[in-house]
Amino acid sequence: MDNPWCLLPEARPFVLQADAAVVSAFNQKYAGTPYELHTELPPEPFSGRLDAPVVLLNLNPGYSEDDAAIMLGNAKFQQAMKNTRGFSVQDYPFYHLNPCFKQGNKGYDYWVDKFRKLFEIDFDLKKCANSFLLLQAYPYKSKEFKKMPLLPSFDFTQRILLAAMNRRALVVQLRSKKIWEEAVPGLATYPRRIECRNPRRPTLSPGNLGSEGWRILLSALDAG
Repeated sequence: MDNPWCLLPEARPFVLQADAAVVSAFNQKYAGTPYELHTELPPEPFSGRLDAPVVLLNLNPGYSEDDAAIMLGNAKFQQAMKNTRGFSVQDYPFYHLNPCFKQGNKGYDYWVDKFRKLFEIDFDLKKCANSFLLLQAYPYKSKEFKKMPLLPSFDFTQRILLAAMNRRALVVQLRSKKIWEEAVPGLATYPRRIECRNPRRPTLSPGNLGSEGWRILLSALDAG
């Protein structure tokens, strides 16, 4: 399937041509508010291995004023993002888990917290970085989320998820269950899906997934 993210501009604004009209109209309305889409930074539509055994469904990447330092100021991090957008092979396809990018990267702190229960049972950063595929319903960063129509680029995200369901990947619903179910045919009845009990704090843990959900997750990770 054709990957539109290979055509992302190399300079700001970092917006796909297909999304430009919707993003521009949204930002004209919400400029200067916490809902503004930060197109001065590269979007993060997904992260991880395309054929990962576990797919995480999230809402959108958050925004911090500190993001620019690593996303625009670290050439290796920029290349890692680009490699992931193109699904190129790399040691840490879920790039926020790469320990080389720990310093000054709030994404590292965020995802290490979400995976910490796995680390406690001897899953390391590299194992997790190669075992999960994170999909965002909305790829552009904002400090707070304001509901808007799904963007044209979501068509590619949907196809990634449908392909994962076709190969029987485990799907973990982190956030925004209704948005995903309305957007992706068959997801609501997909048998290999588990969900977080607390979507406001989508930590992968026995408490948040339930004992059976946790068992299913570990089984999928062990099967690879």
